[in-house]
Amino acid sequence: MAYRLVLPRFGMAMRKAKVIEWKKEIGDFVEKEEAVLAVENEKLVSDIVSMESGVLLKKTALVGEDYLVGDTLAWLGAAGETIEDEDAAEESEKLSAPIAYSAAQPGAGGTAQPEQPEQPEIGAASGGRIAVSPVAKKLAADLGIDYTRITGTGPGGRIGKEDVLEYAAALKQQAASGASGAAQAVLAAPAQTAICPGYDAAAPGNYIAVPYTGMRKAVGDKMQSAWSSIPMVTHHVKADAGALMEIIRQLNDGIEEKALRFSVNDLLLKLTATALQKYPAMNATFENDEIRIHKNVNLGIATALEDGLIVPVIRKAEEKSLPEISAEAKKLIASARAGRLAPDDIAGGTFTVTNLGGYGSVDFFTPIVNPPQAAILGVGRIADAAVPVGGAICIRPMIGLSLTYDHRAVDGAAAAEFMKEFITLLNAPLKALLC
Repeated sequence: MAYRLVLPRFGMAMRKAKVIEWKKEIGDFVEKEEAVLAVENEKLVSDIVSMESGVLLKKTALVGEDYLVGDTLAWLGAAGETIEDEDAAEESEKLSAPIAYSAAQPGAGGTAQPEQPEQPEIGAASGGRIAVSPVAKKLAADLGIDYTRITGTGPGGRIGKEDVLEYAAALKQQAASGASGAAQAVLAAPAQTAICPGYDAAAPGNYIAVPYTGMRKAVGDKMQSAWSSIPMVTHHVKADAGALMEIIRQLNDGIEEKALRFSVNDLLLKLTATALQKYPAMNATFENDEIRIHKNVNLGIATALEDGLIVPVIRKAEEKSLPEISAEAKKLIASARAGRLAPDDIAGGTFTVTNLGGYGSVDFFTPIVNPPQAAILGVGRIADAAVPVGGAICIRPMIGLSLTYDHRAVDGAAAAEFMKEFITLLNAPLKALLC
């Protein structure tokens, strides 16, 4: 009997997910607990595995489309078995036709999105829709090739994987035959750099087109929406971090194992949770035209990844000691960079801390509020500066702080009072550690 593969719920906050890749093709045998496809939800990519072994009979989900929890994604069963579910079969028949994509127009600001495959116009010369398989489209994106310039050899002119590979080989040969010595040196450069994932100097053309998809698009779209819809204000201030650095030195004295040592970020997270307890108006979200003041501090940690950023959450941070916050922060950051976060790990944040101080190149910046949260604290580097202390000029380690808030939920005076409390704790961090 055929087995229906559905979109599972990975966390309590999950409602839907987008299909981003099929790992199996129709006719492939799938082992029990083997991945069939991958989906993306809230910047997290997860594999959907089959709980039964069998042959992939039908795909009922399209790459690039969103599906709700419980929706049918595929059917598995014995080789040659037919699907008795007429609705699923009808849906699958639609998917078996060439998948039509709208060719991206200049200035569109994003990648082409799938459309319904109703009598697409075939071929780049037509200037209309382009029939292309999902595998070919992904391969073209990976190679930095505009697939709309390829003539397909499949049914009805559909572009397939082989068409993309042949086109790429032709471009490479053309580039090699006409390249100068300088151009050849460029082609010999490393395929990628650490600061630009996806960059390939050997690719043909004058530029590399990196698709605006996946996590990069999810992050960008959310930040663009926040920037255009939230009246944000940012306060900047420099504060003395001498007491903070001294307490860290004392706490780490004699501890050699890096995993057990406390970082500046650990202390700042603890100070933030303590300050938010005294000024709960900052521990707020703006949702459904109401300001929600939260009783628990669910502290977000902005974490940089190779292709974007993500914000895992320490729940009830106000109830946790410094060692607990330190251990949980390290665990969440490691899971984020290994791609092991669950949807619940990034849901429900009430305030975020984003720290660029470790790069040593940023004093102040303007962090963007992470909606629906009402505020975010940006942390710059700690650097020595000449400052007046008790009538004398002294060299002190100063830290740059930037607080951005949603002016619909927070007034300037309340934000200033919160920052005053935070600086007070920064100058006497033991007060926070004893809470």
